[in-house]
Amino acid sequence: MNADYASLRVTRRSVAFLNPLYRLICRPIFCGLEKLPQNEPYLVVCNHLSSFDGVSMVFFFWKAGVHIRLVGKHTAFKFPVIGRFLSALGHIPIHRDSPQAKTIVDTCARHLSQGDIVGLYPEGTTTRQKQYWPMTFKTGAARIALRTGCKIVPVVSWGNQQFFPRYSFIPRFWRRPKMIFRALDPVETKQWSKCFPDYTEDALARELSDHLCGLITSALAKERGEEPPEKTFDLRIEKDPWLEKSTWKLALEDLPELRRQRRLKR
Repeated sequence: MNADYASLRVTRRSVAFLNPLYRLICRPIFCGLEKLPQNEPYLVVCNHLSSFDGVSMVFFFWKAGVHIRLVGKHTAFKFPVIGRFLSALGHIPIHRDSPQAKTIVDTCARHLSQGDIVGLYPEGTTTRQKQYWPMTFKTGAARIALRTGCKIVPVVSWGNQQFFPRYSFIPRFWRRPKMIFRALDPVETKQWSKCFPDYTEDALARELSDHLCGLITSALAKERGEEPPEKTFDLRIEKDPWLEKSTWKLALEDLPELRRQRRLKR
């Protein structure tokens, strides 16, 4: 772990200070920490359920003694207090849906070359699938891994949406839900291109992205105790509900699904 000392210090103090509050508002269940690679940089990919995902991800990796740099939308870094705090923690802003988004591959590759642990949400935003299943992954994470040859650690998460639903701005402090984070077996990428020698760079990145999405979806199905949909929701093809309806209406429409999820595996 080669994160700079300043961000390590801020993360250490923040986790120590906020950990009692974090455990008061939720019941975290962290699994698979023993599968994390040791003494080498790697890339982390995870399904995206809620705006609260990043908070739980930091606590999850810090329990293993790992300081993770998360890639997040640049707008969060523009808020006067939150933005400075995110930067102090060592996280990385990305300008989504702009030409600058392409530079994130170079930025993450540089951090990995320095020995850092970098985390991304390959869906690009919180899932729009009605039942919170993962959407089709974008290829950025795969391109970073293929360029650097680093391992990819898939992480499956479940429960954050019960505390902070995707279409809501009001945390459910009274729920105190279980929040499950489980690290899966690392995916080796150095030999990936040899497995598909006839693939172009774009096709190879697409194949690896779909493979990662499949791993996380399968693991999530086990956590939820139900089968995933046959077809993965693809935001490139499907309409984004956030662009068609008001936030409050989407939040109301989301309530029956959130109630249904709370009955799963009881």
